[in-house]
Amino acid sequence: MRTTLNVLFVVLDFVCLTQAHQSLINTEMDLFSVAHPSGCRGVNCTFYLGVALNKDNPDYLDFSMEGSALGYIAVGLSPTGYMGNSDVLMCGIDSATGNVGIVDAYNAAGYTSVRDITQNLYYHSADVRDGRIHCSFSRLRNTEDSVEDKSLDGDYYLLLAAVDTPPVGSGDTLAPSYHNVLPVLSSQPVNIVQFFSTSATSGESVTTSGLFSRGSSNTCDEASCDPSNV
Repeated sequence: MRTTLNVLFVVLDFVCLTQAHQSLINTEMDLFSVAHPSGCRGVNCTFYLGVALNKDNPDYLDFSMEGSALGYIAVGLSPTGYMGNSDVLMCGIDSATGNVGIVDAYNAAGYTSVRDITQNLYYHSADVRDGRIHCSFSRLRNTEDSVEDKSLDGDYYLLLAAVDTPPVGSGDTLAPSYHNVLPVLSSQPVNIVQFFSTSATSGESVTTSGLFSRGSSNTCDEASCDPSNV
């Protein structure tokens, strides 16, 4: 059965984030947010992503993620809709310490993402509360790492994953592990930065339903784990 996600463009506080996370985002500016499953609120969301322009420096985007997972949550930015050649932003539980690490990763081959040599994420907060992973961080819209990092000004399919398998490594080697659960994939590319430019001139908030129409909780083997096969 196919699932549906709503992408919400609002000028309101996060619906799924705690007060601590809200304080990191300038709520007077427009917010790009995604909640899964469709219509969920708060702890009923399997995955929540919120993105806003940094209030002090618009060259940065502020990210907040929250999800129900025992291992890690991650968002992938894919130019094609395939997991290969995707920029991956992960928040995962370090099995050695129990802490949540924030990881800049890249998926080159389409199966397992690897940790970027240069970490370009700027940590705000990360923890586990009531069985849910929470994290907030910032990243430059355009880093100098043109191989492993995508420009955040581009058009990308969004892949959202909440994985119970623990990440591999620990500390400075923490990285996403192979997972056999299909991420939820957007049915069309999204330009997050362009949304901010458009909303700033129009002064309107927009709701787009049904953007995420592919992906499921079905398991898969390595040969069929690309969400474009769904």
